[in-house]
Amino acid sequence: MTQLETNRAREQAQAQLENIREMVKALRDAFDHDTENEDNNDNGNEEKILVSIEEAEEAIREDPLEVSIRTGWHGIGNNPEPDEYRILLYTGGSEVVLIGRLYHNLPIDVFLEYQGCVKPWERYPLDRDEKDDCLTYARQFDFG
Repeated sequence: MTQLETNRAREQAQAQLENIREMVKALRDAFDHDTENEDNNDNGNEEKILVSIEEAEEAIREDPLEVSIRTGWHGIGNNPEPDEYRILLYTGGSEVVLIGRLYHNLPIDVFLEYQGCVKPWERYPLDRDEKDDCLTYARQFDFG
C-alpha cells in the first residue's frame, strides 16, 4: 500500500469516528432533554422526546454495514456467549471497523481499526472521549 492509500484509509477512519461522535452526541442530547423534561414534569413533550431517543438509537443501529460476533473454542454441546464483536463501518478500497471484547454480551472495550487493500489492520488512536463515544455506539447493538 502506498503512503497515499494509507492516508486515505486513515482519513476514512477519522471520518467514521466523526460520524460516530455526531450520532452519540445526538443520543446523549436526547437523553439529557428527556431527563430535563422529567424533572420539570412536562408531560406534553414526553412522547416527542422518547421518539427522539428512539430515532437516535435507530440511526446508530442502521449505520453500520455489518455487525458480527465470534466465540472462542468451546466443548461440543456448549452454547457459549460470544467473546468478541466487530462492527463494519466502511468498505470501498479501504475498510474501517470497530472491534472489541464482550462480557455477558456487552462491549467492555473498543478499538477503531482501518486497513487499505492489502496491508494489515492499523489502530486509529482514540483519546478518552472518543473511546467513550465509540463504546456508547457499540453498546447500542444486541450481541446476544
